[in-house]
Amino acid sequence: MSDAEKIVEWDGQTHHHIERSTDWFWAVGLIAVVAAGISLWLGDAIFSAIILIAAFAMSIVASREPRLLPVHIDEEGVHIDHDHYPWEVIRVFWIRTEFIPSPRLHLHTTNLLHPDIALTIPDAELAAEVRAALLQHHIPEEEHHTGASMLADLLGF
Repeated sequence: MSDAEKIVEWDGQTHHHIERSTDWFWAVGLIAVVAAGISLWLGDAIFSAIILIAAFAMSIVASREPRLLPVHIDEEGVHIDHDHYPWEVIRVFWIRTEFIPSPRLHLHTTNLLHPDIALTIPDAELAAEVRAALLQHHIPEEEHHTGASMLADLLGF
């Protein structure tokens, strides 16, 4: 594919990385152990195990550096790394700019395994170009927050 066919192109991160202190990890572990202990004391061993597994997974995800993915939008759709999302599978999009260091593109797709995609955009100018490219292909713009995305934002992921 030639560069002339690409409408917009950038390298997007999978998430904004927030450096966590050792105290943060200790606090997560302590809260998880106390919550799991209370759950176990109340007789719910399965929920206790879920709390501990979730705290461990959250700590692993919080310590990971974001991956840098090549993204480009062309006449065929949106290409993220090796994945291709044709225009037909993208339901809606929105670009979030409030309370985060740089704009974030959210795509809601018909894909069952990965319906919500979020990628950072380096600056506001490029975000305006991305918005124009998606609107040009008649993708509706509307906020479509999911419980998972709201929880991730609340926890700083």
